[in-house]
Amino acid sequence: MKLEIKNRFTGTVIVEGDFSSVAELIKDYFTKTQDLCGADLRGAKYAPYVESVPDLDNRILSAIEQGGALEMRDWHKCETTHCRAGLAVTLHPAGKTLESILGTPTAATLIYNAAYPTMKHPDFYCGNEEAMKDIKARAALTTQPQ
Repeated sequence: MKLEIKNRFTGTVIVEGDFSSVAELIKDYFTKTQDLCGADLRGAKYAPYVESVPDLDNRILSAIEQGGALEMRDWHKCETTHCRAGLAVTLHPAGKTLESILGTPTAATLIYNAAYPTMKHPDFYCGNEEAMKDIKARAALTTQPQ
């Protein structure tokens, strides 16, 4: 189907083409330009559906306590050491795909928004201590339906 992304202020077509999905359009655009600086996709039609991960912060806390490590300076330092956004991406069934198309912070934001639609997504740029404190607080407060 023919899809396009327009500048929201001028209406100028930024990218267009025949694609099977918006995800395919965005992936094609990223591989050619990798530049969505200043892009505002709020209210965009066909935003990707992101499945909710029940009890996301409980799962993140569990991953850390079971031998993983939280390191807020790097998205993914190694197989078991990630920042909070990296852990969210790693724990989500489609996280790596979302990350490859949209980047780690956007993918993690979508994952958190799906898991906790009434809460603000966490600060992915804070320090280890602040992140761990918030992960524990959310884990204690929230239990998502299965």
